[in-house]
Amino acid sequence: MVWSVQPEAVLASAAAESAISAETEAAAAGAAPALLSTTPMGGDPDSAMFSAALNACGASYLGVVAEHPSQRGLFAG
Repeated sequence: MVWSVQPEAVLASAAAESAISAETEAAAAGAAPALLSTTPMGGDPDSAMFSAALNACGASYLGVVAEHPSQRGLFAG
């Protein structure tokens, strides 16, 4: 089997992957304060639990989105 690889295309792809990784990391960093610092709307226990659930979901999302640039970085070489 013969592989025909064009170095220019590989370099362009690596640059695109790196750019997407940087953009994803920047977006996640910008959204982190809003995702992790919700406050209860009221003084009742339900508001406190809902706020805690929102913060937990935000933390979970940021954990998952942190893996995305890492995977793209591996593709970029």
